[in-house]
Amino acid sequence: MVRKNGNKLAFFLLLAVLLSVAPALSYSNHTLELFPNSSTAIFDGKSYKLTASPVLVQGRLLVPVRDISELIGVDVRWDNQARKAIVTFPYVPDLVSENQTLRDNLQDSLSYLQVLDNPEMQALVTTIKTIKEEYLYPEKTSTVVYAAAKGAVNSLQDPYSSFYDPSEAKQILEALQGAFVGIGVYLQESANGVVVVKVVPGSPAQKAGMQAGDLIIKVDDVDVSSAPIEVISSLLKGEEGTYVKVTVKRADKTLTFTIQRLRIVVPTVSLIMNTTTVAVLQIDQFTETTPSEFRQVMGSVKAPKLVIDLRGNPGGLVESLVDVAGMLMGTKPVFLYRDNEQTTVIDAETPQIYTGRLYVLVDKYSASAAEMLAGALQDNKRATIVGERTFGKGVGQTLFDLEDGSLLYLTTFEFRTPNGKVINNYGIDPDIKVDPATALEYVLRLP
Repeated sequence: MVRKNGNKLAFFLLLAVLLSVAPALSYSNHTLELFPNSSTAIFDGKSYKLTASPVLVQGRLLVPVRDISELIGVDVRWDNQARKAIVTFPYVPDLVSENQTLRDNLQDSLSYLQVLDNPEMQALVTTIKTIKEEYLYPEKTSTVVYAAAKGAVNSLQDPYSSFYDPSEAKQILEALQGAFVGIGVYLQESANGVVVVKVVPGSPAQKAGMQAGDLIIKVDDVDVSSAPIEVISSLLKGEEGTYVKVTVKRADKTLTFTIQRLRIVVPTVSLIMNTTTVAVLQIDQFTETTPSEFRQVMGSVKAPKLVIDLRGNPGGLVESLVDVAGMLMGTKPVFLYRDNEQTTVIDAETPQIYTGRLYVLVDKYSASAAEMLAGALQDNKRATIVGERTFGKGVGQTLFDLEDGSLLYLTTFEFRTPNGKVINNYGIDPDIKVDPATALEYVLRLP
């Protein structure tokens, strides 16, 4: 075993900010060239040795401030007692006061300095840097940064928070936009594994014979019985026209389907029945297009009784849910939003377009935004909720788009019904409890 002392990277600053400041520090043009994982810098054609190599982290080049500062004439001192870096920029104050963009960039950079002035953060950056420079098998280090990001999120032990690298992020964004290449199923985690909660009508999965309730246990002969939903979803997707073999457990049977992957354009709102007395409308999930689809479908509804089917709806975009709620009940409270600072009442702003009798069908797979809609309509006494208790996902996530194309999907808020009822780990109790399989038939018999 060989042991090396880690080179402590005490100060880092974004290269982009340094280069935006550097021209103001002299009266002639200079060129500074830096290279990731290289301790050599080239300034005006001359090579200089750095005490620490620049490191690429999430698409940003982090560089040692002291080395670069000495090259461009900036003074950097470390006040160990105050635990802060003091950076003196000759001639810069007037420029900064006149340049809003530069002022903002400098402020962002100081924020980075504060974050990086942390032994744990320095240990992380130094570990990644050392792996990339020293590991015996460099071909295995290409994903080390993303693995570190995934590990950081996984350490939260939050089943709803995730980090997606650029290739995974592309699939997530496609799903939120209502189109993707796959077999046409909606999945949800359950106590027994990942289960199919809905099969897209006319999709390859439906034509092959897959059904809601199927428990996925293998994909292309790979055992996924204990795999997270993200892994299974990724395996089911692929290039258009290719085939995937899916093995499921259905009751006491094990079934295998060979299914072609195709581009699935999924309408999220479907009009199942539309007569002069009753209309039945199904919402599969809440995506960017759901409000416009809902408004378009409702344009043909004239019946005094409307049934909205949220069975199997896993949720989706909160903004879309709020718009749909407004179209059903007007500008009333939709839910209570609590982040790590305060609690806020979120009201619908979309004008009401339907005022008839309203019933909402739910089951144990109705989750997140679907539960929020059911809870809002129930608390505002706008609808009768029919079926069984819902899933119980009462926390919401924010999707952070990172500069390299990756995504951070992080739990940032809890939502409760307008009257303050807790949804997380409990769910929404229906007003009328019936078997979800026969809930529609039951409601159609009601006045």
